[in-house]
Amino acid sequence: MTGTRTGGLVRVMLTIGLAVAVVVLLAASLERFLTAPDLSLSLSSAEFVSPDGASGDQSLPYFWRTPYDQTEERSFTLSFHLDSPPQGDLYAYVPFYEQRMQVRLNGADVYDSRSVGRWDPLSLATALVPLSRDILVVGGNRLTLVVGSGPVPMGGLSTVFVGPLEAVQSVYYARVFLKDTARPILFGMQLFLAISGLLVFRFRPADRTFGWLGLLMTFTSFLGAGVLANIVPDIEIIMRYAFLMLPATALSLLGFSLSLTRYDLSRQIFVLLLVVTCAAFILSLGLGVPAGDISFGFSVPFMIVSVLISSVILIRTSISEPLPEILLFVVGLVLLAIGLVHDFAIRLGFIENGLLLGVFSRLFSVVAIAIFIVRRVVSQAEQLDRAAGQLRVRLNEKEQELTAMYEEQRKRDAAQLIDEERSRITADLHDGVAGHLTTIVALSEQPEQATGDIRQSARNALMDLRLVIDTMAVKSESLRYYLGLFRDRVVQPLENLGIEIVWSTTRLPEVEAVHPEQALNIMRILQEAVNNAMRHTDVKRIDITGQRGGPNDLTLTVRNFGAPTGTKKGSGLGIDNMRRRAQALGGSVTLETSPQGGNLVLTLPIANLRQ
Repeated sequence: MTGTRTGGLVRVMLTIGLAVAVVVLLAASLERFLTAPDLSLSLSSAEFVSPDGASGDQSLPYFWRTPYDQTEERSFTLSFHLDSPPQGDLYAYVPFYEQRMQVRLNGADVYDSRSVGRWDPLSLATALVPLSRDILVVGGNRLTLVVGSGPVPMGGLSTVFVGPLEAVQSVYYARVFLKDTARPILFGMQLFLAISGLLVFRFRPADRTFGWLGLLMTFTSFLGAGVLANIVPDIEIIMRYAFLMLPATALSLLGFSLSLTRYDLSRQIFVLLLVVTCAAFILSLGLGVPAGDISFGFSVPFMIVSVLISSVILIRTSISEPLPEILLFVVGLVLLAIGLVHDFAIRLGFIENGLLLGVFSRLFSVVAIAIFIVRRVVSQAEQLDRAAGQLRVRLNEKEQELTAMYEEQRKRDAAQLIDEERSRITADLHDGVAGHLTTIVALSEQPEQATGDIRQSARNALMDLRLVIDTMAVKSESLRYYLGLFRDRVVQPLENLGIEIVWSTTRLPEVEAVHPEQALNIMRILQEAVNNAMRHTDVKRIDITGQRGGPNDLTLTVRNFGAPTGTKKGSGLGIDNMRRRAQALGGSVTLETSPQGGNLVLTLPIANLRQ
């Protein structure tokens, strides 16, 4: 474990050292942005007139501070000598000035910064002033620069270079790019990250990293809003108090850094953020403490300390958990701290190169944050892909299990259906054919005169078997079809015996698609009624009628006309079977007897007969 931590520390230190070395090399090349090559005139001494009218000599570059909420002007007159008339216009290149500047050449106005842009507290203005050859003279020329500062208490002026356009334009445009192009790009990136972070936090409140990121980028966007001054001039009023937001920015950075670690102090830091920000505004707006004093005395040092603390926290995290995005962000924080210290030193007058590094360090930090977000999103997408893959595997396993269970259940259902069908057919054969065969066996043991009865029982058995086969041979038919089959197989042979048959089903409602099992139960009930009439009465006539019995019912009636033969009767298995079959159909059987004969009424609900 110790070896791992040591290796992590070495890796982090090497990375930070490399980043600092790059910054040092960049700083060493700053002269490129401050000094134009091959210039013949470098004006670094001026006749100075202070706001109170005092005059004297002043070397350049020069920085100063004015009382807060006051405006002052300082005049700098630079003299240069031309030995001969210039071949074309010359240009005065001013690498930086702060905050406003007017230029006069030999008493003629040649430049006013108010016509080209507005001051931004996070950058220094630059100027390339054309010096017309019509105003230039051979001999002594006087170039007067009137620099105004306030109400924000910061002012400054660099060394001035005079030369032809081709000698100064490259460095001028380099500074313009940093001020007018790089900074708006940085502002746009910060604003985009602010909106993105807040939106992600809105939909994923548990992901506090994006919440702190959105808050951090919101405050930094506010600090960089000076790029909009040319579009929204009134923003200058707000920018006077921009540095009061630095503590909020610092605490947001600290919250973001802690969210990348195992420490969760979001609630405490957010409360501290509100307290410190409100205190800064109360001191400035309520108690009248100058915003500049608050900024230089508290806000900027607080920001620098917070950046250093955040760097230490993330360095410790990178040692134990060497994630590339966190290490990259650590480098960004280190560069940000260097840039803040450098720019703060310029504001205090300790460094006079006039090039603020904040835009570079903030740009690197924003790029590091963007890379962090991309890696976080990619990591979450990969986790989702892995989870989806695992889910697909488990889904396939469950699908196979369900398929096997379904197949097993299907086989069990098929076996059960076969068993039920076997039981039903067995019962039907037992009730019909088996009974006749039993009679045949019994009669075969009697004397020869029983031959006719044996023949009749065999015919009845054959009739029953044909009835079962004919009924089960079709999938489903109408009730009239099955009743016709019953008439053909059971009733028609009775007419051949001289029994009068009255058949009437004209008033029977149409019932289509009756299941064969239902049809067989109906015919068995009717058959049992006919058989009872044949066995127990001296039947001469049988009426079979079908009609609607009610709004939702139909009735089938078997009426026999014949006196009882005296054979002993009881409830009997046949009657029990009829009632059982009627109940299976959802209906009922009613039996009536009289000296003249008997009736069987089968009542069935129509809805139960429709598949």
